[in-house]
Amino acid sequence: MDIKNISLVFPEIYDKALETLIRQHSYEKFYKKNAILTHPGDNLNYIYYIKRGKTKHYMSNDEGLEKTLYILNSGWLFGEMAHALGYKTGVFSIAATDLTLYIIHSKTVDKLLNESLLFQNAIIHCLSHKISTLRYEIENLTFNSVKDRIKRLFFMFVNTEHILDGEWYELNFNYTHHEIGVLIGSARVTVSKTINILYNEGFIRIVNRKYQMHVKVYRDYFKKMQTNN
Repeated sequence: MDIKNISLVFPEIYDKALETLIRQHSYEKFYKKNAILTHPGDNLNYIYYIKRGKTKHYMSNDEGLEKTLYILNSGWLFGEMAHALGYKTGVFSIAATDLTLYIIHSKTVDKLLNESLLFQNAIIHCLSHKISTLRYEIENLTFNSVKDRIKRLFFMFVNTEHILDGEWYELNFNYTHHEIGVLIGSARVTVSKTINILYNEGFIRIVNRKYQMHVKVYRDYFKKMQTNN
């Protein structure tokens, strides 16, 4: 699987016809950043369309360790898995930013699934993208060490459009060590120790609190990943 095409942060998408259809069969609701949308065990009588903003969907164990499944941008649906299976949701969903949702009742969802090919395709697209991402994450957690998972995460966010000081690429993110741990499924202390190791090995450097990867390191790692995949 090409990890340059895999990201836990789903890109913004927009389909005018789909949004118009959903708006006609839903109601709109605004949430402030960090509002909790669903808890594990909640019965979902709705599915949700993100009109504006981001949502984060994650799991947490009894010790408080979190693992992000994906972060959705505007244009994506969520709650469709629980609806299709008739299960309670198994994840936390929160507003990662100020958020505007279109909320569609389950009975209306069933009606749209029976009557609208456009809506059917949107549901299939959302499910397929999530399953593909989760399959990558299973592979990553099963076969890769924390060190390799952090390397992969850094690799995903390299900005190859600009070279700094003639030999460094900047990374397009500014996550804390805790947030990196949530993304890769590890404790903050372990992440901090591992990033120090990668720094000492020359895999990255840190300038003004921003991560950078050497051009040669990036190219060598890219070749390695292409070979492994």
